[in-house]
Amino acid sequence: MSCTKRLNSLSRYWNKADRRREAVQFNPLVGTCIVNEETRARRVWHDLSRWLLASLAATPVPLIWDVLKDPIGIFWAVVLLGVLSIVVTAINRLIFGELWRSVFMIAYRVLYPLRMARWIVIEFTKKGLSRGSRINKRYPTYDKFVQEDQRRSNRRQIDFGVCWSEGPSRGVRVTWHAGSGELVAAGAGNGEPVEVIATIQSEHEILHRLENFEYASPSLRWVRRRACGWSVPLPPRGKRWLIEDSRKPEPRPTPPPASAPRAVGAYLGRKDVGPGEVLISDIEGQRPLYHHLAHSPTGFSWGYTGEGPHDLARSVLADRLGWVPNMLIYSEFCNDVVYRLPDDFILKFEEVDKWIREHSCLIGRNPKADLSDPIAAGR
Repeated sequence: MSCTKRLNSLSRYWNKADRRREAVQFNPLVGTCIVNEETRARRVWHDLSRWLLASLAATPVPLIWDVLKDPIGIFWAVVLLGVLSIVVTAINRLIFGELWRSVFMIAYRVLYPLRMARWIVIEFTKKGLSRGSRINKRYPTYDKFVQEDQRRSNRRQIDFGVCWSEGPSRGVRVTWHAGSGELVAAGAGNGEPVEVIATIQSEHEILHRLENFEYASPSLRWVRRRACGWSVPLPPRGKRWLIEDSRKPEPRPTPPPASAPRAVGAYLGRKDVGPGEVLISDIEGQRPLYHHLAHSPTGFSWGYTGEGPHDLARSVLADRLGWVPNMLIYSEFCNDVVYRLPDDFILKFEEVDKWIREHSCLIGRNPKADLSDPIAAGR
């Protein structure tokens, strides 16, 4: 249970990138990243409606100014126009379902200093606890820290990032040692000092105290306060990103039927400006190769062994096999075929089918579908 919570906590850091992977599909015909047609149409309407609303709001401004500035004066005219702009913005956000988020964040920013005032007072009245590292035990090097207690040599640890800062020090790593139950902050190098922030024996407790640490400010003071068991809130910026990352992702587009039943055809690749463009040409005509996204949200590439070429290999094999292959399979195809493709290439179906036949043993030794792909796995 504790391991599951730890993985869930650490995975939030990548949640935003994962949401983009789930929602975005590269279209080589237009060179942009889109979702399905329904989502694209909704976004076009969303942007168009915002533009129309802004235009309607801006059109009468000169007229309102001329009418108001003489009877009530310039000051009150400016005030009324400001109120009008706030009302229009509120209506805009209400129409598009964003009003509650904006109101919540405004209230959060206003109340944040008041909520923090309590903990600042406690720091000064209780001799610190988290008011700095002077009262915490320190060691000149990490080796000295380990030598004093052999339990600290236990390799079972929970890492809470390496981007914390303390004054001029940057890149401080915060780690919980399971053997001794100590939460420590250490510099990047072995010769950097080590600070013991707190001793917390339970793994469940340390994960609870430092929950959502990925969204906290990089200052070690936040870690010290949370390590004391204080329910210190996230800073407004971190809270905003936490809410953003908690939004339900848009579904991925459904892949079109594979070309596996057709024996004659080819993949046409072209590199002009931007991401590579790959089309399928067969008896059904020309159409873009569906991007089975795994490594490169920006699109396909080839001529080397990187993220774009691996996604191209994955997508080509999925198109010929009818299911998304395991990474071991499409990595081999990337090294054998995609790596050698020129900037403008024609890769025939029969060439891909020949490679599949020659590597039937490799394909047979691995799962039929990549379980990380919810569509291929049938989820």
